[in-house]
Amino acid sequence: MTEYAGNTVPFFFGTDENAYGVARMYYDLTGQKAIIYGAKNLSATRFSKFTDVTVIPHLSQTVAFAKAMQNGILDRIMSFKRVVLIGLGDAYAKLIREYAYFPDNVVRPYPEMFEQVTDKACFYQLLEKTELNPAEYIELSKNDTERDAKSPFPFPVMLKATDSVSWGPMKYPDHRKDYVLNSNEEINHFLRLAYHQGYQRNFVLQRFVAGEGQEYTFSAYVDQHHHVRGMALGHVALEDHTPWGIGNHDAIFPVQESELTDKICQFLEDIDYTGIANIVFRYDQKTQQFLALELNARLERCSYWSALNGVNWVELMLKDADDEFANVPDDEMTKVMTQPDQITLWLQVSPRVFKRYAPDSPAKNVAVNLIRQRRWRYGFKDKRDWNPQRARMYHFIHVSNRYHYETWGNVKVNPVVRFFQLTRWAIVRTINKIGPKYSLMN
Repeated sequence: MTEYAGNTVPFFFGTDENAYGVARMYYDLTGQKAIIYGAKNLSATRFSKFTDVTVIPHLSQTVAFAKAMQNGILDRIMSFKRVVLIGLGDAYAKLIREYAYFPDNVVRPYPEMFEQVTDKACFYQLLEKTELNPAEYIELSKNDTERDAKSPFPFPVMLKATDSVSWGPMKYPDHRKDYVLNSNEEINHFLRLAYHQGYQRNFVLQRFVAGEGQEYTFSAYVDQHHHVRGMALGHVALEDHTPWGIGNHDAIFPVQESELTDKICQFLEDIDYTGIANIVFRYDQKTQQFLALELNARLERCSYWSALNGVNWVELMLKDADDEFANVPDDEMTKVMTQPDQITLWLQVSPRVFKRYAPDSPAKNVAVNLIRQRRWRYGFKDKRDWNPQRARMYHFIHVSNRYHYETWGNVKVNPVVRFFQLTRWAIVRTINKIGPKYSLMN
């Protein structure tokens, strides 16, 4: 365990897998529980000795957030010398940045141009002045619903809301994080449906970058002096296949692409970025380029994969809040380990599910080899935090993953095995509804 001797305490907002990851990082650093607030009691942070969770309904909404601050959170903040506030979802990050009544002992590590970098179309426009490239795109607005929009790209194409904060919480049939569409009719249908349901911002329509095992996730921490202090590039070996989870990652290992990461770090420093930046890329075999898909001004859901490989984001945030980087050389930073004999695979699904449902690719081959060498760790599972309740939850999540990958994945088992899977899932889900009510969704 690394010792932290500073004076800053983190407050985390969100209770999903990301929250469990940062709680593990904080426990690795201090041996103490992480203070966590969230709108729901999600499974990842339940029954854990790493977490001190307070559930406040609707906390991710503006009115409830402000009320919760006045009704106890601010008093708790004032009991510490210094507090850094870390939003683990898009809505929380925006609420923390915009709330106007925090006391002077609060640190908020977010960029001044938060709205610009987190809007997909604006982010792509920023990249036009750099050596980084987005996937080809056009921007669509509500005005495009008055005519039949047509794709300038061959099908399939990607349709994505530019504003994830207002898009994410929306709930209606056929609402998805992103859409992979195969016709102009589908484009117009989902555009009109979204605006009819109340979405107000724009969409981007992108050329679909084909190729299994070609997604990469980059994260960096940029200090208050606008210098990159931590960096991690991971190769995604398995992406979530569920309609509501598209864009999430279920298997990652670190890689080295110095030319790409040098360009990203230069970009972040050039725009005077501050805080966490997570940028998702796909490698386009057609153009032989890494193409940027989006930037999140928060930690990714799978953030603990970096800690497994040498970068503790919580440590960097606390050190920055204490201004420990003021006298450190500008180019000094922590990087993930990338030597083949040092790397660790992070999994959000069991090894069996990964081997069955991950598409064949060089990334899968590397991951399977790491599994054989027992150099892998599970996102929900930590032997220091194992108890009967978390064991039951682990079983529920495992069965849930098997069911969802069989339903939405590209690999199908024979009908007899499928029947037993459905029966098993029905039994486990019924028991869950009667008993602990594990929840995996925001």
